[in-house]
Amino acid sequence: MLLLPLLLTLSAQLPEDDGPFLVGWRDVRFADTNFSMGNLDARFYYPALAEGEDEGANPAQGPYPLVGFGHGWIEPPSDYDHLCSHLASWGFVVVSTEEELGLFPRMQRQANALKASLWWTDDSSSEPSHWLEGMSDGGDWSAAGHSMGASALSYLVRDEPRVQSVVLLEPYRGSLLGGTTNGFNAFSAYSGSCLVVAGSQDLTNNAWSVVRPWFNQADAAPRNFWALINGSDHFGCTDPDVHLLWGFGSLPYADQHRIHRRLLGGFLRSEVKGEENIFFHLLGEGMSGEPVDGESSSFDPILWIGESSTSSNSMALGIAAEPVWRVRIGASLSLGSISTPWGTSSLDSGSLHLLYDANASAEGLAEILVPIPPSMHGATVYFQGLANDSLDGGLTQVQSFILP
Repeated sequence: MLLLPLLLTLSAQLPEDDGPFLVGWRDVRFADTNFSMGNLDARFYYPALAEGEDEGANPAQGPYPLVGFGHGWIEPPSDYDHLCSHLASWGFVVVSTEEELGLFPRMQRQANALKASLWWTDDSSSEPSHWLEGMSDGGDWSAAGHSMGASALSYLVRDEPRVQSVVLLEPYRGSLLGGTTNGFNAFSAYSGSCLVVAGSQDLTNNAWSVVRPWFNQADAAPRNFWALINGSDHFGCTDPDVHLLWGFGSLPYADQHRIHRRLLGGFLRSEVKGEENIFFHLLGEGMSGEPVDGESSSFDPILWIGESSTSSNSMALGIAAEPVWRVRIGASLSLGSISTPWGTSSLDSGSLHLLYDANASAEGLAEILVPIPPSMHGATVYFQGLANDSLDGGLTQVQSFILP
């Protein structure tokens, strides 16, 4: 059982806001001794003792999970400084490969370079007196990429099992750049978590004919999500100087980038750091009013809870699961043990109250508003969800919630 405590008074900060860590960055050339790729270049973003280039790392508050980032066609890592710095501000070490920047790159080699960069970072963290000493937590890795770099992740996860969470931002699919056929076919076997992001006004990689197939292909991923940003173009995740040259979407650039930060950072914080309630701001009421259409195709369901902004003295409870699966949400005043065909629930049968029992939407989502009785203010309540189709399905993690 994983218990996720929540305190609503701390929820004012949004996922797109920068986190508590100062961020340093540096360009590094290193010799790959694991895969014989020779000298490789990468830009690193990391929690630091001070903001800026070549500042000292901050292992005292670590170690931190590693994230690999793959750039788009002819776009250097510097085109994504703001996005990668945002991740580092939330306690990630980000390594962005500088390989394959020419006119005729190969996605397979970009994936190989990213794999080698992650291994070099992890190895260096164990070396005394290295500038990265103590920075890597030694656990599973995650990766994100844009356009060509997003597609390259299909080769990365095929070849590197430590990568267990990926975010594909406007991924390419086609015969150029070495082709995506082999990586795309292999992506159907990927068993980590996945988020695919598209822009409705992307003229480079069309949201439906090019990007959407990646979401459909990831059907073995226990958690698989789709986010369509309406009015966003192909360059919403890049730095402002890049977007000024190439962007044209009707959604203002500041909103395009803000939503990309919310989706990328929020997803990785949930999947890597266990902050699952952040999905309130990704697929729940917290995304209300934003130009984003979200979907879930997840047989490992996720539960979120948040104080409703649309109904006073109420909380929003939601689940992301598979489309039209039966969804239930229960609550109890203490922990216990209830045997089910989908595992052992940690709610207490004596105080259990079923709050929701219906089918998820065609988008795989369900959310309800639950009034908070005045007599319950300040009480700690435990919540857990279940999503299933016959014997297929699973329980969510348990979340404890202090009612406001």
